[in-house]
Amino acid sequence: MSRTLQNIRNIGIIAHIDAGKTTVTERMLFYSNFVHKVGMVDQGTTVTDYDPEEQERGITIQAASVTFDWKEHTFNFLRHFRSVKESSHFSCESPFSGIGF
Repeated sequence: MSRTLQNIRNIGIIAHIDAGKTTVTERMLFYSNFVHKVGMVDQGTTVTDYDPEEQERGITIQAASVTFDWKEHTFNFLRHFRSVKESSHFSCESPFSGIGF
């Protein structure tokens, strides 16, 4: 598949704590055939929660991104680690500080 601007989609997800950001990410990866098995937060088997502390605690500590193809499109999927309330105060250190949601 050729990657052109017409078939690239950049998606950012940000939501309250325990709203299912990682679960949604895992389902997208599964249904796009990026992974052969859905990762589970409670089991520490998700693609984007790869840090040992994240796996142990069952929470997202750092932002993550993953690129995958689905049908005729390439998706750059960004999952933020902060809650909506915290994210209203983006700092220059945030990897998504220049992205509008």
